[in-house]
Amino acid sequence: MHRNTQWGDHEPHETHHRCLDRSDDSRRDRFRANSFAQQVWGACGISTPEDKVVAKYSKARLTCGNTGYGFRHIQTKHGEEWQGLAAIENRNWRDIADMAISKSLDTPDLVVPQGARTCYSGQIYLVNHVNGQIAKTVEPTVIVDNGVIVTAFPGGKCRA
Repeated sequence: MHRNTQWGDHEPHETHHRCLDRSDDSRRDRFRANSFAQQVWGACGISTPEDKVVAKYSKARLTCGNTGYGFRHIQTKHGEEWQGLAAIENRNWRDIADMAISKSLDTPDLVVPQGARTCYSGQIYLVNHVNGQIAKTVEPTVIVDNGVIVTAFPGGKCRA
């Protein structure tokens, strides 16, 4: 039996959505559609501990964190950037951030060690669902430290 839980301390459930992923940059006219799991992120209230897990990914977990790392940092420092991208697909910023983090960690295009941290980047495409055309290409950056996501933002791409 599948329960749809959005709030509380329940494990996030998985649903699926599609994003376009270029499998070979040398063939610019060929795109391969990949499914990335979209999960409902756990809630981070005012008194929620920093180490509460919001979402789990293949190489790291997103915790509530604080203004310097984790969900609270991403929401405060990069939420408007993610929302701008989400508007393209008429979605919530967390859906686009989740897709980008998933892509970057599961099938990164670039992995750059940065001391104790590692930077992951994986190109995603945002589609205008009215006309079916790719509206924007983004190379998000995800920084991980000891299995915990420090930050995730839409642009920048990891620098070698």
